[in-house]
Amino acid sequence: KPVIMPLSFPSENLKEGMKIYGMCAVSAGDPPFHISWLKDGRPLSAADSDITIQMIDQDFSSLSIDSATTRHSGHYTCVVKNDVATVNYTATLTIHGNYSTIFFYLNESV
Repeated sequence: KPVIMPLSFPSENLKEGMKIYGMCAVSAGDPPFHISWLKDGRPLSAADSDITIQMIDQDFSSLSIDSATTRHSGHYTCVVKNDVATVNYTATLTIHGNYSTIFFYLNESV
């Protein structure tokens, strides 16, 4: 059965506009492996144009977000399958929004 090295994202100070990386590495098990990614239980694919998934090697995959927004926050899961078993590991990504100060004036009429 495949063994996945723990997947994690930095937990602090992730803000909109930052580039984010996640790595999924298989540390044990019999190849060949099929590695896929989910976000909040939904498969990620090439259709997700703002998220890039690359197979670096048969046992290593990377996920990158070029310019993160709060909608990228969620639970990301690396799923690894081989002929013996399917295993997964989930990590939470939290992106904090950029806040702006908005000034407005009230006109008081008497």
